[in-house]
Amino acid sequence: MKFAVSIGGFSRFGNPLSTLISEMADLGFDMVSISPQMVLQLDSAKQRDITDCLKEHALTVAMHTEFTIPFEEVRAAVDLLGSHLMDITFDPVLRWTSAGFLFDMRCIVPYLQKVDELARQHGFLYGVEDFPEDTWALRMYREDLSPLLKSPHFGILIDVGHLNLSMHKYGYIDVAVEQYISDLPIPLIEVHLSDNNGEEDQHLPLGMGNVDFAAVARGLKRVGFSGITTIEIEQEHQANTIDVKGQVEKSLFYWRRLLERE
Repeated sequence: MKFAVSIGGFSRFGNPLSTLISEMADLGFDMVSISPQMVLQLDSAKQRDITDCLKEHALTVAMHTEFTIPFEEVRAAVDLLGSHLMDITFDPVLRWTSAGFLFDMRCIVPYLQKVDELARQHGFLYGVEDFPEDTWALRMYREDLSPLLKSPHFGILIDVGHLNLSMHKYGYIDVAVEQYISDLPIPLIEVHLSDNNGEEDQHLPLGMGNVDFAAVARGLKRVGFSGITTIEIEQEHQANTIDVKGQVEKSLFYWRRLLERE
């Protein structure tokens, strides 16, 4: 299993990206999660600093973004990161229909077909966050997704904070966490880890809300998951990088200890 940390929210403190990556390596992470824009906005010298830093610390990268980003920017980020890139995941996009909000297959599928071509060339995995998260969703969208379902690179990212809201606030999911993970209809490639109170998507450090991380650990071990687990803390009250480093370090220790114990 890989241990990643999302560092997109840390950039507001003004630290160079290469410095943040080095600091996360020192805390015990073996991956970082970034957006394409975080590297593409840098000049060529700073981009080289990033790839040199990744190589120095033997780190790899998970990339998380949206379907609104031009595909050529995704391609440019893939070319820049090269073999350091392990996966690309996207936030889902919905559209309003007479039946209510549905996943926008007209946007998602053509875009991911182009991503799949890159994945076949470079060897990374790709998927959409929380979609399709159950057999009902897969049945509903199977025809649209059929070109992607044939690809060995296509999978799903599950956000356990969102899962907690679905179980406690919305009541969409009425099975145990372990069973939910076992029942995922397509391969699981990444898991986003953050805590909340079951009412809001707070992105708290692990152990500060009511997410059942022990059940998550058991569920992942039950299915033999060897992919990426990404700590995704984004608290507005974080005052500086010292606060951030302390919180992600404690969350990583908490998560590792659960995996060893469960």
